[in-house]
Amino acid sequence: MNGHRVVIPKKFQRQLLNELHLGHIGIVKMKGLARSLIYWPKIDEEIEGIAKSCPNCLAHSKSPPIQRSHHWEYPRAAWDRVHLDYAGPVCGKYLLIIVDAYSKWLQVKITSSTTTEATCRLLDDTFSTFGAPVTIVSDNGPQFASAEFRRFLQEAGVRFHKRTAPYHPSTNGQAERCVQTIKRALATCGATPNTLQRTVNQFIQQYLKVPHQTTGEPPSLLFLGRTIRTRLDCVKPDLQGKLQRRFDEEPKTSPPVFAPGQPVMLRSFSAGSTPWVKGRIVKRLGNLHYEVAHGKDIHRRHVDQLKGFIEPTVTPVVRPQVRFAAGPSSEPVTTSQPVSELPPLPPPVPRSPVRLPPTAESLEPTSPLVRPTRDQRAPRRYTPSYYD
Repeated sequence: MNGHRVVIPKKFQRQLLNELHLGHIGIVKMKGLARSLIYWPKIDEEIEGIAKSCPNCLAHSKSPPIQRSHHWEYPRAAWDRVHLDYAGPVCGKYLLIIVDAYSKWLQVKITSSTTTEATCRLLDDTFSTFGAPVTIVSDNGPQFASAEFRRFLQEAGVRFHKRTAPYHPSTNGQAERCVQTIKRALATCGATPNTLQRTVNQFIQQYLKVPHQTTGEPPSLLFLGRTIRTRLDCVKPDLQGKLQRRFDEEPKTSPPVFAPGQPVMLRSFSAGSTPWVKGRIVKRLGNLHYEVAHGKDIHRRHVDQLKGFIEPTVTPVVRPQVRFAAGPSSEPVTTSQPVSELPPLPPPVPRSPVRLPPTAESLEPTSPLVRPTRDQRAPRRYTPSYYD
């Protein structure tokens, strides 16, 4: 990966280059499409080379742009102002061009008639999908200038219908430019009456994905809020599949299963209660939920709020029954009933004697003191005349 672009090996570069040139969308749009998906060294030079060496592109290349232009106020939102125009005949058909001035979203409707009735039918189909725009801009064609068309726009909810000045097509430049673009693309692709719809669909699919020169964003992103997906997106890594495989490879633990009547500890959320209280399973509601009885109440709990436990078993101790036999002796008679035997106690461990600290009494002598009877003399100390 080179940033967000996929680095293509040498053996696949020519195939993807032909895929970029499939719709004959031009050098600039091919570069914009490539920069959003793929990369290899000198890709821009190869795009220019394949476009400039294509006989169809050279034969139908457009003229240098006209410097004079009419600028409309940029709309506030998508589908606010829509431009209309007819193109054709192309392969015996007419094309109704519908362009959104905000996002440059393009719609092409193929029809055999350009009458007002046919135009209203095509626009009604478009308005049912995207809604009615605020303003519609068209030329002075008879189908757009008729009273029937004006009445249709009023019923649809269009507030303004602006028509261009006679013999001044640049006023409707948005639609006029798209007419030239679509006619040149169809001629370059060699569209026929049988392949006209397919060729139009291929062109529009790539046109809506490529960043536009005016806005710098793909029309589909500004109009739909996302970029449409094409075959070129298949070269990108499948991030969702990668994360799903990683999730599938993680070790999974099955949730605990509790049987009806089984004692459990359930999570308690009552004020003043301990966090866990004893309960008993009533029934299973699904893989992870149970109904649990606690006292007189029935609670719904998740398996994360349940814990199993083992109730302690108490063995009763059978004590001997004492009864007195009838007779003068009245000695108790013990019935021979078995008494549960208890395990023997371990033998006592001998303890070492504890030594207490000496007291004054223990330090008193038990016998009179015996003093020595030898003569005690003072020790001889060294003097200089001692060894003389």
